[in-house]
Amino acid sequence: SVMRPEADTMKFNIRSHIVEMDEADALIFVGYPIHIGSNGYAKVTGWHFGKERYLHRVIMNAGPHDVVDHIDGNKLNCTRSNLRICTQADNTKNVGLRSDNSSGIPGVYWVSTRLKWAAQISVDGRTVSLGRFDEIADAINARRKAEDLYYGEFAASKGVLCEKARH
Repeated sequence: SVMRPEADTMKFNIRSHIVEMDEADALIFVGYPIHIGSNGYAKVTGWHFGKERYLHRVIMNAGPHDVVDHIDGNKLNCTRSNLRICTQADNTKNVGLRSDNSSGIPGVYWVSTRLKWAAQISVDGRTVSLGRFDEIADAINARRKAEDLYYGEFAASKGVLCEKARH
């Protein structure tokens, strides 16, 4: 069946990308430049004293530990009906993780001093840093790519990571 957009949603064409949000939210962002970041998420500039922020996080008023999920998997669909918040506590139910792991994903954790997600992997007994990220999905993606690169078919969490990234 064809899904018709709600009457109160608006679509914006930003450099051939379609960003969708509720009309009430769109009115809040009038006068603030919106662009698409290199990771594919919509960002708003000048929000709160010039700081660049992710559109979906502003719309959901997300705290630093909150994960905002795009239900349909489209990073640019920022309608409230497509966004949901889950805290990291909801994601930490894996067994056998280090006690300081805050993401529920091996090698992905929250760095509170930097307000970023970090990813790392252990290779031949040494820890390889994979970078710091604003979005947990990007940290998980970096970890997944590193697992494919370093562990190949023996990546223990291959199935788990795909599931986690969707929640």
